Amino acid sequence: MVLQLTVADVMTKPVLTVRADTPLQEAVKLISDHHVSGLPVVDEQGALRNVIIKSEKMQLVRLGDVAEIEFDE
Repeated sequence: MVLQLTVADVMTKPVLTVRADTPLQEAVKLISDHHVSGLPVVDEQGALRNVIIKSEKMQLVRLGDVAEIEFDE
């Protein structure tokens, strides 16, 4: 039953992470290649600092159209 599942039961293992200085195109490739919806952004000690999530705009990076990407603030 779904109510009895834990996060550990459904999470991707091993956990893929990136650091803040990881090139965006590399992060998009990881998301695409591993079929995940996002990646935790961790610092040098492995502490969570942010999360980057899949979006249509990120797909443009994957195709190399970096100049056309606009990021919402």
